[in-house]
Amino acid sequence: HKTLSIIGVITNLSKSYTSRVFRQETGGSIQEYLATRRIKRACELLSMSDEPIETIASQTGFSETSYFITTFRNKLGQTPLQYRKLRRLQASFEQ
Repeated sequence: HKTLSIIGVITNLSKSYTSRVFRQETGGSIQEYLATRRIKRACELLSMSDEPIETIASQTGFSETSYFITTFRNKLGQTPLQYRKLRRLQASFEQ
């Protein structure tokens, strides 16, 4: 809800109004949107680097690695490590 507060200050609108308008326009909450963006970025990092999962979690805005893994699994149906291994396997077949 920190994000709602920040957006409210920038736009000079209340948190509840900002939340309602965002949901009407996008069909989801600001938190869902941010989680999706963070997971999308995590996918890029997992595909391009050998950074530890903990580092990628931190780089994408997750303060707890376990929450990152849970969120990732809920969104994509696999853990970040499974995702990385599958992407590497797919890349080796594409070469």
